Amino acid sequence: MRWLLHLRAALVTATFAISAFVADGEHLKDGFFEAAAQIIPVLLLALALQGGMLSPAVGRPFATDLLGSLFLFVTFLTGELIALEAVASGEASPDEGVIVIAVLAAGFVGVSLTALTHGTRPRRKGSEDDGSSD
Repeated sequence: MRWLLHLRAALVTATFAISAFVADGEHLKDGFFEAAAQIIPVLLLALALQGGMLSPAVGRPFATDLLGSLFLFVTFLTGELIALEAVASGEASPDEGVIVIAVLAAGFVGVSLTALTHGTRPRRKGSEDDGSSD
C-alpha cells in the first residue's frame, strides 16, 4: 500500500508542474484571487476529513503519511498566502497567478486521490467501518 502514497505524491507534483507550465497568469479575471483564497482552505479541509492529514493510516508507516501530509499542507499554505497577499494589496503578478492555479489543480488531484484510495486502507478490528460489533 505504500506505493499508493508514492503515486499520490508523484501525481500531485506532476499536476502542479504541468499546471504551472501551461497556465496563463496574464489573463486572470477579477475575483480570481478572492475565490482562490476561499477554495484552498476548503480543499485542505476536504483532505483532512478524508483522513489523509488528521491521522496516520492503519497499516502504513506514520512517517510516510506525515511527509505526504506535510508536502500537501505546505503546497496549500503557499497558494493561500499568495492569494491572500494579492487580495490585500489589490494587485498580483502573472507569476503569482500561475502558482495559485497550480496549487488549485494539484489540490484537486490530491483530494480526488485521497478520496479514491481511502477505502483501500486496512481497517482496525472493532471499528465501525468493518461491520463488527463490540
